[in-house]
Amino acid sequence: MSIVATERALVDLCASLLELEKDETIFRGKLPASRMNAVAVIIDSPGQGNEPVMQRYAVQLLGRFESRDDALEMCDKFDLKFPHVGDGFYILKTGRPTVYDTTVKGREAFGVTVNLDVRLTQ
Repeated sequence: MSIVATERALVDLCASLLELEKDETIFRGKLPASRMNAVAVIIDSPGQGNEPVMQRYAVQLLGRFESRDDALEMCDKFDLKFPHVGDGFYILKTGRPTVYDTTVKGREAFGVTVNLDVRLTQ
């Protein structure tokens, strides 16, 4: 599967796992500056390295929320839904999900992020 097709498939999977709506509350590649209370699935880089066994990618889930409570809820979902094995993927967290303060267009907001190690199993 191509890297673009992989990112699209990850958006579909994450939308289902996190109960989000594609192109409304979950996006591919970046989180639009105009969006709050939403998440992006971003392939940071191919992570194949020297392992010839399966396609592998470093992926970041990045969210932005108006409410800290909503950011914490998404952080909890990130933690509970991953690792995930199935649907053609083997997905591991490479760190703990984190909530942080941020500013968007002069407005205070709360970010949430987790880094994932994603391997294709098909």
